[in-house]
Amino acid sequence: MFPIFNIHNVLLLVLFIISALIFDNFRHVNLEVIKSFLLENIQYIFIFVCQFILWYKTGKTEKAISALSDDIYKLHKTFQTETEKKEKAISALSDDIYRTLETEIKKIKTDILTLGETFKTDAKKAEKDISIFKDDVSKMCETSQNETKKIEKEIKNEIKQIRETFQIKIKTIEKYISILNVNINQIRETFQTGTKKFEKDISALKNDISKIRESGQKHSSQAGSNLSLTTNRISTIQNSGYSDTETLRSDFIALVDQRSKRETRGYFTPMLHALTEEISLSFS
Repeated sequence: MFPIFNIHNVLLLVLFIISALIFDNFRHVNLEVIKSFLLENIQYIFIFVCQFILWYKTGKTEKAISALSDDIYKLHKTFQTETEKKEKAISALSDDIYRTLETEIKKIKTDILTLGETFKTDAKKAEKDISIFKDDVSKMCETSQNETKKIEKEIKNEIKQIRETFQIKIKTIEKYISILNVNINQIRETFQTGTKKFEKDISALKNDISKIRESGQKHSSQAGSNLSLTTNRISTIQNSGYSDTETLRSDFIALVDQRSKRETRGYFTPMLHALTEEISLSFS
């Protein structure tokens, strides 16, 4: 708050006195004199008015500043009280934390000591167990070495036996294959001779037919008899050809069955079927 006799009140009082004196002096003077006075002293009057306005504004700002300073003072006091309360609470809490930490540290130390003792005992037990395990492992290694040697010997003997039996089987298969090759060559030779005979008979037949056609109408009766003879001859040749092929086929299948080998049968049966089909087509 402002005091009563401050500089603003004094200036206001001086201004009031000056205005009263001016009014009292100009009360008996005409307007022309007043106008001349105002024109002569307009600068001073303007400065005086500006000072008055400035004084009014500064008064308001001083009041606002004083109110703000009071608020700041109150806030400062409240802040001090709050900080004191917080410091007290923090000190109390720090004391509690320190006490709890001390108790926890003591517990941890005791737990560490107990763990160290248990670890020592466990380490001793582990050393004993490791020594026992090493002995067991060494014994197991010795036994496993002996067993592996025995197994290696047995495997070698088995491999030798298998190799010998396999070689024997290969030799027998080679014998069977050589016999089969010989038989196949014989069958091929017989088939070639049969086909040659068949070709000769067919060529003779063709010659007979051409001769019959040449004789024509002159020897019709003789041609009829010759034609019957030729047809009979063809039928006999065909029957003989079919019987030869059937006998060859049965002999070859019997030969394959005697070997009792599925591999040879699976290899030669398609050749046999193809051979019989060619023979049947040649006679048909």
